[in-house]
Amino acid sequence: MKQNKKTEDNVIFEVKNLSKVFGVKKADRKKGSGGIRAVNDVSFAIREKETFALVGESGCGKSTTGRMALRLIEPTEGDIFYHEKSIMQLKSGEMRALRKNMQMVFQDPYSSLNPRKSILSIVAEPLLIHNMVENKKQAEEQAKELLCRVGIREDQFDRYPHEFSGGQKQRISMARAIITKPEIIICDEPVSALDVSIQAQVLNLLRELQEEYRVSYLFISHDMSVVKYISDRVAVMYLGTIVEEAATEDLFANPLHPYTQALLSAVPEADPDIKKERIVLYGEIPSPMNFPSGCPFHTRCAYATEHCNDFRPARVEVKEGHFLACHHWERIRQSQRKEQEESHG
Repeated sequence: MKQNKKTEDNVIFEVKNLSKVFGVKKADRKKGSGGIRAVNDVSFAIREKETFALVGESGCGKSTTGRMALRLIEPTEGDIFYHEKSIMQLKSGEMRALRKNMQMVFQDPYSSLNPRKSILSIVAEPLLIHNMVENKKQAEEQAKELLCRVGIREDQFDRYPHEFSGGQKQRISMARAIITKPEIIICDEPVSALDVSIQAQVLNLLRELQEEYRVSYLFISHDMSVVKYISDRVAVMYLGTIVEEAATEDLFANPLHPYTQALLSAVPEADPDIKKERIVLYGEIPSPMNFPSGCPFHTRCAYATEHCNDFRPARVEVKEGHFLACHHWERIRQSQRKEQEESHG
């Protein structure tokens, strides 16, 4: 696990109160106006040379948040800042120019690579689009160097995406993303479609490229083991809302939100001698078309009260760098400590 030694003064990217409601007309942007609420009031900041992870169950809004961060999907509400300047008012041409500094690696590398172009052309293309080289030859020379760096052989440069394995295609996608030397790359489930052994290779390559190019990652995943390995800080999402955020080591050692605790209890241990009690969540995830009042987790939380049903918990910093949205986290922690003492007694 990487150690996070960064300070608040080197934030390069930030989203504030970001929400997305699908099926809502532009004239009706008020909260609670119907439609499918995919993301609800999400805020976070990413620092220089940091890996910030968004983690949660499928359908919680992680990928939608990542796409909104690049304005591939327009937010219903909220703002996005790059070096403290809002990008929400940028026109399409200005946004296109900015995207050389903000790239994306998608979950399915095959569908994101043009099947009609060789991989050399695919990787060289961003340099030509953003006028970062004088001619095609220069673009291809840089592309060849980077393809070799990510593990693609010279005799493969003229091949097409379908001629490569899933892991190789993801390496090509990473080369395409890094070639413009961006400051931030959004990685949307970049290893979920790969075999476990290939996952490790791709994750190690991501970390090596981060060191070489000083790039920051927004790393989106549902796999807590992968997140623990790659990230500096983690934000846990549930039903479009961030319920807990902390440094990776702190979150895994001391999860405070009952949803985070349930997620971590499901992560298998490599050591068979370690016994871990599984926390089972009962009930169904509420529909984003009928967003619950109060705390979004109260319908599945064993500690919920009437107060949770009626009032949404505020995001509070319970200790340095550890943020939580839960009305009863102190009571929950005390109850769990008491149970642990009784079991050991």
